[in-house]
Amino acid sequence: ILFFFFLAHLLFSFVLAVIGFILAIQNRDPLFLKSLSSIAADIETGQNDDEIDHGIAIVVPAYREDLEKIVNRLGYLYRSLLEFPLFHHTDFYILSDSPKEDEEKEIAYWSRAVVILGAQNKLFYRRRAENKEKKSGNVKEFLERWGSRYKYFCVLDADSMITGKALLALHRVMEADQKIGICQTAPRAVNGRSLFSRILEWNSLVYSRVFCYGFAFWQTDQANY
Repeated sequence: ILFFFFLAHLLFSFVLAVIGFILAIQNRDPLFLKSLSSIAADIETGQNDDEIDHGIAIVVPAYREDLEKIVNRLGYLYRSLLEFPLFHHTDFYILSDSPKEDEEKEIAYWSRAVVILGAQNKLFYRRRAENKEKKSGNVKEFLERWGSRYKYFCVLDADSMITGKALLALHRVMEADQKIGICQTAPRAVNGRSLFSRILEWNSLVYSRVFCYGFAFWQTDQANY
């Protein structure tokens, strides 16, 4: 029985990979089966980034994380967004759930980043006095307090990085179809140091795209989150 169970699992993964590989080499969208380049052209048609009239929030929930690394990653995104009009409508938030004893150190890292980046009134830090409902409660409180200021918000893990170009692409996709509630990109491991993490990086580089295409083909516009 176990043999057939694991065989079915392997076959399912194989079929996903084959479908994803075919779509990838043909550069086709898994949902519409159209050329990705033509879809990108359709999305950009009629969109003028200079006419953005709404806010976007970049949110990083953190609990006892290395805030120096967090502000460095946010600094990378901040600088890469500077060349796009989207930058002027984007605010950055560090939402800390760390205990009181970490607050002084976190504020020091945040304030130094604000000065280095020139990010006054762009990069914000908030520490909750009471850690209710952990990460989900942290995001929930942000939305209840400041969510009305923004049309879109992007939630990043404490160890995540995203480029300004990728953020702009996600924004254009959301603007092109107002029925979209959640738009998620496929993450990729980078900057690993150990042998195991480097193996994971190689796997994500080689396999993740074809598996993501295969999953998207079966799940259509519902997907997983």
